[in-house]
Amino acid sequence: MQFMNIGSGNKCSMISTVFLTVFLVMVVLPGRTGANGREVTRSVDDNIIVWSENSTHYVNKKLQIGTDETLIIEAGVKVFFSYDGPSNGNPYSLRIKGKLLALGTEKNPIHFTSNATDPAPDDWDKIKFHSSSDDSSIMEHCIIEYSIQGIQVDRASPTIRNNVIRNIGKYGIKVTGASSPIIENNTINTRNIGIRLIEEQGQGTPNPVIRYNTFDNNSYYAILVDSGSGTVISNNIIRSSGEYGIYSTVANPVIEGNRFEKNNIGIAFRNSKGLCKNNVISGSKECGIYLTYTDELTIKDNTIEDNVIGILADNSAADVVNNVFRGAQTKSIDMTDCNLTITNNIHNGLISSFKHVVLQAVNSNGYPIKDTSMTISDGTGTEVIHKELGESSIFLMGLDNYQIDPSGKMTNYMPYKVTAEKDGIKTENMITDLSIPLQKVELEKTFTPKLTVVSQKELGDTVTISGEVDFDELDTIEMDCTVLVKVKGGEWEEALGKNRWGYVCDADDVTEGDVFEVKLVDGISDPTIKETIDVENGDFDNIILVALCIGIVIVLVVLWLVYRQRGRREEEEKEQQ
Repeated sequence: MQFMNIGSGNKCSMISTVFLTVFLVMVVLPGRTGANGREVTRSVDDNIIVWSENSTHYVNKKLQIGTDETLIIEAGVKVFFSYDGPSNGNPYSLRIKGKLLALGTEKNPIHFTSNATDPAPDDWDKIKFHSSSDDSSIMEHCIIEYSIQGIQVDRASPTIRNNVIRNIGKYGIKVTGASSPIIENNTINTRNIGIRLIEEQGQGTPNPVIRYNTFDNNSYYAILVDSGSGTVISNNIIRSSGEYGIYSTVANPVIEGNRFEKNNIGIAFRNSKGLCKNNVISGSKECGIYLTYTDELTIKDNTIEDNVIGILADNSAADVVNNVFRGAQTKSIDMTDCNLTITNNIHNGLISSFKHVVLQAVNSNGYPIKDTSMTISDGTGTEVIHKELGESSIFLMGLDNYQIDPSGKMTNYMPYKVTAEKDGIKTENMITDLSIPLQKVELEKTFTPKLTVVSQKELGDTVTISGEVDFDELDTIEMDCTVLVKVKGGEWEEALGKNRWGYVCDADDVTEGDVFEVKLVDGISDPTIKETIDVENGDFDNIILVALCIGIVIVLVVLWLVYRQRGRREEEEKEQQ
């Protein structure tokens, strides 16, 4: 291994070298020299320190590599982190603010471990790459064990490959902030989470590449994607996770080409988007894929086999395309309150449960009405479902145990009668095509939003027009409502607010008697209501008039007081004479 020679001749550089060497010797206590007799720690350049091959080091405090420093750890090095019991807060760690090259070999790895007599997870803290660390840092062919966290990457992008991370108390690898590390070909086992990705407020979103790793017997998650987008998780083996193989929450990952074996749940998406493609998911104790409150999610070209349930979903929307469901699964897909688009899947004759029809109660004008009820009856007149919608106009219709053909279409269903009701008014509708995602269930009620102008004022340099929109019993969640204002035949401009709205313009742009037009656009009828108003400058003129009157009164009072005071003085002068 070749290094640069010392010899800059610079006095400050020599002092820096001496200081760095003394610091490392004080913090990292050598236990013995390497087998080849070289020094345990040697200085190669002003800011380069090498831990020699096969040497042993003891870390008895927080060891930090500065921003202008490089630590090179050669193959076979053993690093023991001190342990004083759990009450000391486990401060012992290696923190990289500069550059780390930990380069073991397959036959002679570098070993980071506990110095406890009987080592166990949580004995020491972690190896941390700080935001200032060099992105060319590498950890390769290392064994990291018995720490709280194996490796933490904080707004940094090192390469972490061919390592064994085992017997970790919390996270094998934690990636925070705007980090883009390459994490590949590692074997990871923890008592909690193998890899955790988390977005920290104001610090950016992690975007690592996670590929060709093996996750074995992680007690909770193998990978937790806790916010973020663009994360690529590919070609990993994830097996025997206590809860989830991969758990994505408020994120947008790409999960592709992985193999999931005997996890409790293979993949879970919560409040997430993304792509799940070309994975093999088998032997899950609860389900292969779990969806809850997902949107814009695509599940395609996966093999989902021998799980208790293939896909278990609630309150979700997703495209399920070209997947193969097979083996001893009770159901290929089981849904509650979902709107999944299911196309060209092969189900091997399995039974699926669907929530595939969305019904919306609307009035005769097409406006959605909340606080309605819906009753679903089958072809024999027997009630199947009754639902009070409350503050919503939407009902997701669920039908259990319907056969589907290889194209993903439902078969063997009968027409259903839907009765919508509000305030004693009923309307019956027939549903004959269960593949339509949204159907309007019309009620014989008439109601439209009511637009009113409450006030028009000129104050100083501005003219303000404000008003209200009364939606009454309409479901505004499904309506795109905007109040628009036009001045003197100009362009329509959007007012601020919805139920209560306001519009402000420059008083110089209008004169007394100018016409303002106001309309409500609601996405159903454009426009629904239009109102024309006149703007008068009376408010501002009245203010000026009142101010002038007050000024005149004040002047008169002052003149009267002066006149009275002068009269008193004249009387006093006469008396003195």
